[in-house]
Amino acid sequence: MGCWQVITQHQSQLRHINTASCWDINDRTLGEFFHKCNKLRVIELNKMELITDTILHYLATNCPHLEHLNVASCWYITDKGLKKVVEYCKVLRILDVRFCPRLTEQYLYSLYLRGINVKSDYSLARMVKRRKHVNNLGINVQI
Repeated sequence: MGCWQVITQHQSQLRHINTASCWDINDRTLGEFFHKCNKLRVIELNKMELITDTILHYLATNCPHLEHLNVASCWYITDKGLKKVVEYCKVLRILDVRFCPRLTEQYLYSLYLRGINVKSDYSLARMVKRRKHVNNLGINVQI
């Protein structure tokens, strides 16, 4: 029995899912899964390189109690997908987005400002320093 079969047997009661070692899961399968699991608080999709913004949309609209999301090394997610998660998951407090090259420093900085603990390739100190430099130049940058 594969890891996915074990997970789906108890999905209505799940609070935490870690699919890091389940390489055979795709967006469609996860979308169907999240549709049935509205009690998840911790979701770890790290190292699932083919995950896209589509799955983040499913996750956001079906898992409103999400507190911790790990999508490290998910190369195809973008600011647009994360914005949907932040919009719908009001209690999100921890976000691991290390090695996600399509995310922008500006958007991650805005998440820091909202009080979300963001683990990323950009350091908070570097983001604050760069933001202050831009502000001193008098340039209006929307985040």
